[in-house]
Amino acid sequence: MLMSLLHSWGLDPSLDHTCEHILGLLKPRVPVSYGLISKSGYMALFMPTWHPVRDADMPPINLPPDLASELPPEMVELEHRTQVFTCRGHWEVSPALTTHHLLALVSVANTLQDMNAATLIPEQERRRKNHIQSSKANQMVTNHEDEFSRQQSVIKQGWSTLTALHTVLLPDCVAAAGAPTYQPPMVEILARRWQDRCQEVREAAQALLKTELSRMGANGRQKLVELWSPHLPTHTEPLPTGPTSYSNPEAQHPPRPEHPATKTTSGAPSVNTTLNGTSGNSSVGSTSSERTMEPHPHLDEDHYDEEMDGETCREVVAQTEGRRKQATAIILLGVIGAYHGQDSAEGFGLGNLAMQTSKALAYLVLAPPAPKLPAHTPLRRAAIDLIGRGFPVWEPYLDVAKHEVWAATHTGS
Repeated sequence: MLMSLLHSWGLDPSLDHTCEHILGLLKPRVPVSYGLISKSGYMALFMPTWHPVRDADMPPINLPPDLASELPPEMVELEHRTQVFTCRGHWEVSPALTTHHLLALVSVANTLQDMNAATLIPEQERRRKNHIQSSKANQMVTNHEDEFSRQQSVIKQGWSTLTALHTVLLPDCVAAAGAPTYQPPMVEILARRWQDRCQEVREAAQALLKTELSRMGANGRQKLVELWSPHLPTHTEPLPTGPTSYSNPEAQHPPRPEHPATKTTSGAPSVNTTLNGTSGNSSVGSTSSERTMEPHPHLDEDHYDEEMDGETCREVVAQTEGRRKQATAIILLGVIGAYHGQDSAEGFGLGNLAMQTSKALAYLVLAPPAPKLPAHTPLRRAAIDLIGRGFPVWEPYLDVAKHEVWAATHTGS
């Protein structure tokens, strides 16, 4: 049901036929109204088909002439609007909706592609059960084996094509269908899912983010860098000296300075000191103004007590949001540097941002475990992953010996 409601019906007639007759998806008969639920439990319901659509914006109806002549006019109009919405209107509603729907589509499709007989057609399911029974009975059914293998290949190819449509081809296909306002996915949400606990969601987010960064081109990536670079913190790298430094961090390292408490003025919290990497007349390379970074270890989790008063709750939420933006900036700029850093201007075009990003990634890898940055978090895993993916970009700014000590220590344990 989920895949039937989220698939872009009408963009690829051949794929639609495969989805209906091989994968077992059901084509919607009426436009669907989607919604998003916030962390506070509030739901935003999108109803984009309530208002009339101009005839000039409507593509021709895709109904057999004899069927259209037999149906009442209101049924023909409903079918037409359903076709328009499932084809292109679905992706013109909201960037947040596009992001979550693409993550769901791609992750579920990849999961089904890795399964045997992942189809919802009853006849295919019966054949799968018969094949299992025949295999258990050790029957010589070579012809059935070949037929079953061929069917599995067709099913897997169907899920693969559906994944490719929504991962790579969707913006061009929606534009070709006449959509004037395609809403692209939100790269910050995809960055937060870069090292999601769920492998399928993680792989989907990585594929979608890499595709979106390539699609926006050099100018789009530069604007993204300019937007998120102010949230990238600066700091001093911790200095691990040996294997014992991780089993007893406080014995080898002095305590790291904590973030200064966020102060409020006129009842509103100020998060500028939390978000910006530099303050006053300090520069990126100045060690006198560097501070320790405490990014949010879990990018999609908020930690606050429901019994807090309004002022305290606002402070905690502001600090949490500031740390989340720091973590998102590190991952997003790390992905841009890893995949497009060698094609960009020195330092990503803003000072020496490559050095600043590499230090942020190195900090996440080498920092000893602490309550605000535990040993095993998606943020640490993302830093390790991105250092490996973009090592030629980060290498000039990293102390490779420190990372070798860290790798030897942790692989040994």
